[in-house]
Amino acid sequence: MSSRSASSAASLRAALAVGGLVFLLAFLVRATDAPRVFRGGWPQIGPFDDLYHAARIIDSARHPGHVLNFDPNRGLHGAFCPWPPLYDLCAGAAARLMGGSTPSAILSRAVWFPPLAASTFAALVAFAMARRHGAFAGFLTGAGVGFSSLVTSRIGDIDHHFLEPILLFGIIGATALLRRARRAPEAVRLGSLLGLALMAALFVQTALLIAAAVSLLAVLLLPRDAIAPRWAAAVGFGIAALAVGIYRLSQPAGYPGSSWYLGLSHAAALLAAAVACAVSAIALERRASAAGALFSAVAIGSLSVAWIPSVVQDVVGGIGFFRGDPWLRTIDEFQPLFVQGWPGLFPAFCKVGGGALLLLPFALAAARRRDSPRFALALFGIVYLMASLSSQRFLVCARPLLMVVGALVVWGCRRRPAAAIAGGVLLLAPTLWFDLRVVRDTPDANVQTLPFFRAAGTLRSMSRSRSPRRVLCPWSWGHVVEIVGAQAPVVDGFGSSIGPTDFENALGSILMASEEHVADYCRSNGIRYVVLENPIPRLLDQAVTIGLSPDFFLAARPGQRERVLPLMRFSFWWRAYFDRGREVREPGRFAPALSRFQLIYSDPQPSGNAPGFRGPAVQVWELIAPSR
Repeated sequence: MSSRSASSAASLRAALAVGGLVFLLAFLVRATDAPRVFRGGWPQIGPFDDLYHAARIIDSARHPGHVLNFDPNRGLHGAFCPWPPLYDLCAGAAARLMGGSTPSAILSRAVWFPPLAASTFAALVAFAMARRHGAFAGFLTGAGVGFSSLVTSRIGDIDHHFLEPILLFGIIGATALLRRARRAPEAVRLGSLLGLALMAALFVQTALLIAAAVSLLAVLLLPRDAIAPRWAAAVGFGIAALAVGIYRLSQPAGYPGSSWYLGLSHAAALLAAAVACAVSAIALERRASAAGALFSAVAIGSLSVAWIPSVVQDVVGGIGFFRGDPWLRTIDEFQPLFVQGWPGLFPAFCKVGGGALLLLPFALAAARRRDSPRFALALFGIVYLMASLSSQRFLVCARPLLMVVGALVVWGCRRRPAAAIAGGVLLLAPTLWFDLRVVRDTPDANVQTLPFFRAAGTLRSMSRSRSPRRVLCPWSWGHVVEIVGAQAPVVDGFGSSIGPTDFENALGSILMASEEHVADYCRSNGIRYVVLENPIPRLLDQAVTIGLSPDFFLAARPGQRERVLPLMRFSFWWRAYFDRGREVREPGRFAPALSRFQLIYSDPQPSGNAPGFRGPAVQVWELIAPSR
């Protein structure tokens, strides 16, 4: 065996060892949640999006080839799920192939998919880096990627977020490979690979359209002589546009056309990208300047889809994902990264990780060669970091991406051991501090969720022999009401995707002072039960969501105690929750006792509010038939 062959074999063994070690560490950390998840035998699933994923996975496992799309028990008239189908469809099929035949058995298998997928991904990244740059770089990168996605991929975290970094790196890799295209066959083959990566991403999470936009930018900024890669990109974007268009045409009547749902606006954006890449290639073939080719590509690409009805409106609406939607602004996940002033700087920095500081030198070095894979990686890193500053929702992709960027910078310092060690500590320490703290602080049972599970159980027992009844409940607990309580929530964790009018009317109804108005709303929409939690501070959040100023409900002056204003004090919500429906007599004001609703459940667990504003964690009120 030649010395080169021996060296290659040794490098392969080292890379395999690094990948195996990273997989083992990543998986063991994620599996520590197993005792809590399997307590009682039935897998314990989180009460929010994970719970609805569980319902979709079970449905797909029990009905192969089918995914729960239109749900008659959501909203006022039934509603489509805004999630694309691929993840739940595949997870259900895989659980069935692995022997899952009952709901418990299906979920007992599905809960292992996130830690297995995330650990395998970290191991593959570690292997690739170790193979190219050595064991130290491989382990540093794999450990960083493995821990940076920990909070979204533990056992039982079956929300689709754990797949987003994997799908993002698929797009990055396919974009980087485009530079290898030289002739037409290569362009078709590499373009098809990009198309498959885009399809997989968008059929799991529509927000990854941002990654498609960055991929387009990386292609358009390639050197002038990179014409074949532009044609390859046109093929890839065209394939993805065709697939999304066919999917939209296959949907039943009534499928929403908004940007919440995979459909026309996404297909149009991909088509515009394909046209832009083709125009750029043609312009450069005709000896146009780089600036002229770029301008022509953007202009003609945009105009090519602007004529399609509603596309511009949907694209503008999609921008609401970046702080434009009032409902999203009330959710912690969608808040800007730095919002708490100086005290919040360190936790926010640890959330994004030390790779954010190393991105600048990496990007400056990568800018020298626009045909390098590092240039594309730098573009993705910059865009996702900026997106995370606007909305923490994008951290799930930004963190592992910045880990890879940071590891490459640290590897570049390998000839200066002190700098490499300092860079490695800077890269890993903030992430480890944040993620391990989140894991450590995760309670064995979230006490805030138990009252709503009990209330849902009460609703289920009351309606066991009847069809589901419509329930007006806080949107965050809608999935619990439907999946656990077997009822039909008017609003749920999908928020305003059911339509802004229905969503805002539902949230605003219990803010009204007149009980008769609330009863009329419930009667006209077939609502039987109203579920209430403590209105402090939930009432203010709900008011903000529908566009009302909190100053209408609460007076807050510097140096003075907050004062509840009449609009809040005499709302149906406040009177039902704190006054238990009794009449209220205060100086200059009188409110009769509630007569259209009766309290049927009050949870024994108190809410965790400040003294003076405490009450039961949850109440359930039932609409009484009007006496006319």
